[in-house]
Amino acid sequence: MLKIHKATLSTALFLVAASIGTAQAGPNDGLASHKPSAGTAVSQDCVTRKVAVTSSDVTGNSTSSSSYVNVPDGAVTFNEGRDGCIVVDFTGYSFAPNSGSTVGLVFVQALLDGVAMFPGEIQFSANDNTYAQSHAASWTASALAGSHTVQIQFRSFISGQSVFMHRHTTEVVHR
Repeated sequence: MLKIHKATLSTALFLVAASIGTAQAGPNDGLASHKPSAGTAVSQDCVTRKVAVTSSDVTGNSTSSSSYVNVPDGAVTFNEGRDGCIVVDFTGYSFAPNSGSTVGLVFVQALLDGVAMFPGEIQFSANDNTYAQSHAASWTASALAGSHTVQIQFRSFISGQSVFMHRHTTEVVHR
């Protein structure tokens, strides 16, 4: 069995990141095109020890609903050992076709026991032309000790316009 220590993994990730070339700056880089909206930032020290995960290699999951629907195989049930925080990471290939006259957008959210997690709705994919692309999103919440379920949901920006979710993984980091 392969054992990787946290320090070794952190060092390896840093070296990989440092070796990636940087893009040239454009004339407006770093300048907002409009005033950012007032938002909320959450910062917490989250002690976690366990990971619960589900993964699906199914392609072709779709919705044309502008209301949220469950991502098939996108639920993770876990047992929180004691009160604490959880972090949910979701990765997947999505496709939001731009039909020319309408914008293609996929939004995702994570529910903890049926309640939307922070920061809520996240734009996952936009105006894809030819192929599905890999994307990721994360959420956080506090959870009491006991059994819980996280469910990932997705929706189309425009009702009637199909959007797709393929090959995805939902990971819950908890105590």
